[in-house]
Amino acid sequence: MKCYLKKSVVAVLAAVFLMSAVGCEKKTEYSDIIDEYGSIAEEDLPYGSTIVQLKPSTNENVKMSIEYDRRFLTEEEVIKVSDYMQALNDCDTSLMESTVYPDYLTYLKEVNSVESTETYLTVMHDGIKTSYTDGSDFEFNYILVNSCLDETSSDDETGFSILDSILDSYAKKSGQDDVSSKITSRKLVGIDTMYTLASDGGSYSLTNRTGSDQQIYIYTIDGQIYIL
Repeated sequence: MKCYLKKSVVAVLAAVFLMSAVGCEKKTEYSDIIDEYGSIAEEDLPYGSTIVQLKPSTNENVKMSIEYDRRFLTEEEVIKVSDYMQALNDCDTSLMESTVYPDYLTYLKEVNSVESTETYLTVMHDGIKTSYTDGSDFEFNYILVNSCLDETSSDDETGFSILDSILDSYAKKSGQDDVSSKITSRKLVGIDTMYTLASDGGSYSLTNRTGSDQQIYIYTIDGQIYIL
């Protein structure tokens, strides 16, 4: 996979759900893996081989149902992904501000030339309607985490160094120490989000509409998990 940052880093980071260029990784059934590789250790299986699901009906901390490979992501990390999508779904300002790293949210608002989180969410939400739902109201209801890259992957694939430099530059503006020294985990996940349309009641895949999975960063900074 090619890095989707580089020259268009500002535009892509500022509009995660409006464009992306990292293809999703197809989930593989366990039986298919056995047929292809034979009996191998669980930790050596590719992403998607040990999928689990979190639902609001069984976990009160989960706001939107989500499935993921438990070997690559923690429950706390995927709950943050669920929170992020729910905040975007509802234009929930307080949830967004508790989910995204504060300095990075400031960066996103500046890049989009808006002053408030509420306006930023409205711009993002309306952009999805305009670009992908033909103007119809929509409701996200299910998330599939289809891929996960961490710091063992090439920076050309993840773009972690570029994101780190953005965080450090905003910390410097406010007179803080570099944020990058406080980061203990960096992950880049590709997700597909299912949604229904008010116009016809049908169920759709955002990845099918956009042509690729949406890319979300999950960082642990100073002991706290954030979405970027």
